[in-house]
Amino acid sequence: MAKFNYIQVALRGDVNNATRTIYSYPAGGGNVEARWDSTLVEPGAALQRFLNTSECYVMQSVRRGRYFSMIARNTVDPSSGYYMISIFVEAGCSLSGKQMLSAFPALKKTLVEEGKRDDEAVEAALESAGVSVEPVRLDSWNYVAPVLPEGQQIVDAAYRTYISIQELESIFSFPAQPDYDHYRCVIIVSATTSLRPGIKMTRLTAPIKKQYAVVCPDGVETSEPVAYDGDRLKIVYTRDGFSPREETVTVGQPAAYVKYDGSTIRVRPASQCGIRFTRRFNLAVRSVKGTAINGYTVSINGRPVNTMERTVDLTEVDLADGATVEIQAASNNYRPLKLEFSAEDLLKRETIDLELHPIEQGVTLRLDFGEGRVFEEQISIEKNTSEYNRLHSGNFHGFRAHRQVTQDNSEVYNVDVRFTGGRPVAPNFEASRDGDANVDRATASHRAPVFENVSDDVPDSRNSVDASLPTVETEITPTDADGHDDTRGKNRIKWILAVAGAVVLLVVALTLFLPRGEKLDAVPAAETELADTVAPAAAPAHAAPLAGEDAADVEYLNSTSCWEVSRVTGESAKKLMAAIESGDIEGVVNNDYFAVTGRCTNSRADEIAGLLWRAYGSPVRASNAKTLRSSVKGGAVDLNALYEGLMRRRPKDDEANTTPRPKR
Repeated sequence: MAKFNYIQVALRGDVNNATRTIYSYPAGGGNVEARWDSTLVEPGAALQRFLNTSECYVMQSVRRGRYFSMIARNTVDPSSGYYMISIFVEAGCSLSGKQMLSAFPALKKTLVEEGKRDDEAVEAALESAGVSVEPVRLDSWNYVAPVLPEGQQIVDAAYRTYISIQELESIFSFPAQPDYDHYRCVIIVSATTSLRPGIKMTRLTAPIKKQYAVVCPDGVETSEPVAYDGDRLKIVYTRDGFSPREETVTVGQPAAYVKYDGSTIRVRPASQCGIRFTRRFNLAVRSVKGTAINGYTVSINGRPVNTMERTVDLTEVDLADGATVEIQAASNNYRPLKLEFSAEDLLKRETIDLELHPIEQGVTLRLDFGEGRVFEEQISIEKNTSEYNRLHSGNFHGFRAHRQVTQDNSEVYNVDVRFTGGRPVAPNFEASRDGDANVDRATASHRAPVFENVSDDVPDSRNSVDASLPTVETEITPTDADGHDDTRGKNRIKWILAVAGAVVLLVVALTLFLPRGEKLDAVPAAETELADTVAPAAAPAHAAPLAGEDAADVEYLNSTSCWEVSRVTGESAKKLMAAIESGDIEGVVNNDYFAVTGRCTNSRADEIAGLLWRAYGSPVRASNAKTLRSSVKGGAVDLNALYEGLMRRRPKDDEANTTPRPKR
């Protein structure tokens, strides 16, 4: 019995000037009759249609299966012409293009070069090519009868070219293409080959439509059993007791989760692609009294857990057989919790419950009722309660609590419960002692205080109204003990007091402000009359106004920021320009334009004079003088450029000239 029961192999060549089947595998025939001589094309007729080639491939599809053939010249026995190695694959079974291209050279070596033409040699060649003994069955490799337009016949042959081995593998891996239905066979040649002159044959150029069949191992499911190139394929990994893991790949693109084998996508198992399963548990952290806890930390096997979520994920490593899971939890004012669970125990749970025990704090309360009455009580209170929080913040049931500083961790609070007119109030311990004289003094100091409700002793000040009769709201007038109205008497007293007060104020005012005795006539007449001989105030003196050329020069210098040397005509202005051209700092500052007060109103020019005087006598005087000389360009002085140059060369504060600038 043949080892590869879904594959048949044949070697065909020229025998007595005719193409015959020289050898076929298996020797006794396969499950399906291959019909080599009646189905396959003539080797020489197919290859001789092209130029510049000595090898080609042929694909044919029939109802029984698919034929894949390689045609080449027989270099071992040139006289025999061409040989043809054909592989027949039953319908529904598949081979990858890589297996096909590996099988042809192996069969060529065995059947043609070595001349071994027996079943064992062929099976060894197929095994060396990586051909699987068990068939891989795919729906895309089933035969589909072509549907042709009415009146159209199947054409003899068409051809397509390939550029690389990868493209040739794709052609063999996806033999079911819509364009192939119109042709009896498809010849595949290299892209460097061309048709012989006079040969007419259709060339197929449509891209290969890649339809993949998805093969999954146990525990893996995909969104589609068949996928096309470019589709998005969802892969779901499952494991008992753990949450499923979903990954998405793009068909045709390399991915760690799949392996492409011809027209088959083989999904890798979880152990080969780094998939780690997790199981999600609900997390409940509460007090032993059943109250929920806000603000806590949880770690599992040393890993911190995001407590913003109410769930926690454990990996398959944590829940491995025989493993122990350590869970730690902590919160303020609670004792730290550390638990260990076995993996088997956790796998039976849906929720991880953690109960924390609150920390109890011993507190000493010293209640101060005033007058030396201090009562001391020791209590134990949980630190997570609102009562402890209020006490810790200095509030004990409305009274101020002062915490004492102690050397240990004990907490002592002085509570001031003295009555200050508000509520609550301190109890009357004196009455308590008189009413119960038999109470032991030692135990009385530890008795909890009982607060009296003072509202019980206060009479109702509201007037009673008889609700059975209609009433009219009237003003209630106070009366004396004999029933007489005393309102008039009170008003009379108020008026007497007001008049007496006004008289006293009048007497005091007259005493303080009126002159006494002889001083009434002591004021001379000269002081009460205005003097007619008072001289008017002298007007401030002003400098003599400028006239002629000097006035025109000053007006020009004050009105522009670019001084032209040729524009000035007065003697003073010419001296100023000469001092600038020679770099004479002293001559510039002492010029009448700057020295006479009020003459220079050009703010930029005044700032320049200030900078020059500040540099006068300093270490940078020479550089400032050079800057002053170089400011005259083209017969004009640009004040803005001169100002910037002097600012860059101004002296330090401790080296600058601080004497007042010359003024007159």
